[in-house]
Amino acid sequence: IGLRLAGQTALTVHMVPMLVSREISEGTAATMVALMSLVRLPSMIGAGLLADTWSRPRVAALSMYVGVMTATVAVWGPTGIATGVMFAVLFGCAQASNSITWVLVGQFFGRRDFGKLVGGVTMVQTLLSTSAPIAAGIVFDSTEAYTIAFFGIGIIYLASGLLFWNLKAPPKPASLD
Repeated sequence: IGLRLAGQTALTVHMVPMLVSREISEGTAATMVALMSLVRLPSMIGAGLLADTWSRPRVAALSMYVGVMTATVAVWGPTGIATGVMFAVLFGCAQASNSITWVLVGQFFGRRDFGKLVGGVTMVQTLLSTSAPIAAGIVFDSTEAYTIAFFGIGIIYLASGLLFWNLKAPPKPASLD
């Protein structure tokens, strides 16, 4: 979950400046943020329906692989509005797993300690989602381009996708009798 949010937060923070660097006006880039948010809603509903009938970890993984495609479009897509639209649509779909990942915590560990678990996970994800945009900014400032930063974000999404794809429920604890 922390890796997922690290990639998502870094892309969100740097979305408008990245699109501006790809020859899109600031106003149009800001409109792409709205498009991304619009796409996110039906993708989250669709992912939730699919996760309830198939595999929650695998649906989360597929969303992460869309995150890889999002970062790829940012790095190697054409300049101009085509990249903005592709990026916004893919990024909205990459966020489809947001609620699924929290459902996985409940599914794997139950409701008894859900609050403590979410608190612990939130602490880790906050550290990662705070540091990732800063790191991307430092890379951009050092290289004057988003190529390396967004390539790294793609790798983060790929690692998250592989972890989700192979995620298994933990074994049930032995009885304490």
